[in-house]
Amino acid sequence: MSKVLVIDNGGGIGNRMQSMLSGLYFRDKYNFTKTYLTWRYQWTWMAYYKDLLAPSPEYELIDESDLGYPPCIWQTGAIYPPELKEEDYKIMIPRDQQFKEEDMISAQAVILRKSGVYSKISNEETYRIIRNYFPKPSTKLSNNINLFLDSHGLETDKYLGVHMRRTDKIGFGPSDDYYISEIKRYLDNEGSKVFLCSDDPKSENKLKKMFPNNVFVRKKPENSEAVPFVGQFKNFDPNRNKVPFSKEIDDKLEQMIPRTGSNPPEWWIKERDINSGRMMYNIYRSRLHVIEAVTDFFILSRSSRILNSLGTFYDMANCISKSRKL
Repeated sequence: MSKVLVIDNGGGIGNRMQSMLSGLYFRDKYNFTKTYLTWRYQWTWMAYYKDLLAPSPEYELIDESDLGYPPCIWQTGAIYPPELKEEDYKIMIPRDQQFKEEDMISAQAVILRKSGVYSKISNEETYRIIRNYFPKPSTKLSNNINLFLDSHGLETDKYLGVHMRRTDKIGFGPSDDYYISEIKRYLDNEGSKVFLCSDDPKSENKLKKMFPNNVFVRKKPENSEAVPFVGQFKNFDPNRNKVPFSKEIDDKLEQMIPRTGSNPPEWWIKERDINSGRMMYNIYRSRLHVIEAVTDFFILSRSSRILNSLGTFYDMANCISKSRKL
């Protein structure tokens, strides 16, 4: 009988790549013979798998957007492939206090929930998995990436990568001054070309104007920006990266993602219940925004090195970049 692993894949592109990394590590180590990747469809990250990534022989894809209900908020519920009954699956979280790696040996079917990279994966294993198993960009994304690189004379491993995370991590991460000084140092000592990307167009424009002949930024389509969900980060708590639940927020969410007209599962309905103290992500990322962001992600990953920024977007682009050099 098949030993089944389901890699629950949600969040931003960095989070999703981290989940793939942990899942494929466990797949190899504990001899899972059937692997699914569930691509979660969330209102903070509304893009389909086919928009971004090429098909892969490493897993069978289940795209949540095909299941007939609206995008979720938290992905609190699991998606169960039809191969076994729901009760046959053991849900495991690699950073949870109750997680025991040895349970992978006896489990017939595991759903591996989203988490950071499993702490015991070595750098050597990380780079091996990325090189051998990670999916490539979709054909459309690959064409757009190559067109941008070719038109600006950017060669793989011959430009500096810069990512400035701004919209949903206010007050965290390096300041503009850090990036300015590091770009100057690079241009004085190492090279002449820099690829810059940010989820804030103002940040991109500021540095582009400072280094017009050296910094290259992709021009984004209109209406592709990340959008603060309620005003300009109203009631935003940067320490929690979320905004408190309120009737105002829920009314706006209802306009975008109505409960009616579909048949979502019970857990989806519970996510929308009004519970005191519930926190909700402060940013809405449309399908177009996600496509543009992931295009930047793969261009960033082809740079010689990347200036450190906050979050998994940088972490995984950096891992892909390093894996290519080993």
